Amino acid sequence: MDNLPIIKLKPSAKEVLESRHPWIFRFHIEESSLNGVENGSIVLVQDHENRIVAKGYFSNTIISVRILSWNPAEEIDERFWEVRLRKALALRNKLGVGPNTDTTGFRLVHTESDGFPGLVIDVYDRIAIAYFYTHGMWLLREQMAGVLLKVCEWVKSVYLKPHPEIKEEPYLVGDGNIECPVIFTESGLKFLCDWKEGHKTGFYIDQRTSRRELVRIVSGNLMLDLFSY
Repeated sequence: MDNLPIIKLKPSAKEVLESRHPWIFRFHIEESSLNGVENGSIVLVQDHENRIVAKGYFSNTIISVRILSWNPAEEIDERFWEVRLRKALALRNKLGVGPNTDTTGFRLVHTESDGFPGLVIDVYDRIAIAYFYTHGMWLLREQMAGVLLKVCEWVKSVYLKPHPEIKEEPYLVGDGNIECPVIFTESGLKFLCDWKEGHKTGFYIDQRTSRRELVRIVSGNLMLDLFSY
């Protein structure tokens, strides 16, 4: 097995492990096992009976370990992420979004739900915005960009954007001539996304269903939009 730091859990973590919850909180960890463990590093998780039960990455926060795999022998490499990304893409294709559809702006990866703890990836036509919530995932950013460009062949650029708490600068990988704002479609309607200066990935893409419902409600009527900051 990999020569990785081992984080040992207290007996109180038994239910967490049995339920396979993707987070290990600090209060479930034996503090002595954290000595020398660097923020963001890949670690093995050991239960109170000294069994290695999972592999994840360490964060120096209250959520101290985010589980990557319940198979501690599994390699966390490009192939690992490629399998998960292809699965996420296949699901979105079943939902009718993606290239050559009427919705080219969509959420490709939604953190733990797709097996990418601490990472959101939104696609806007030919550019993908990877938003990193944790230092551990940020350390894997180049690997993520490579896998994205390989799996999503129509995507030409990846913007790697860290959460402000990571205190790093965002940057673009791939085609540097991608326009900003970029035009994408949602249910056949055209939208603009300011992926450089916009909030998080640049657009409230998770509100697609709400926008569809709004069209149904206001169709054929006049509407006054009083939204403001």
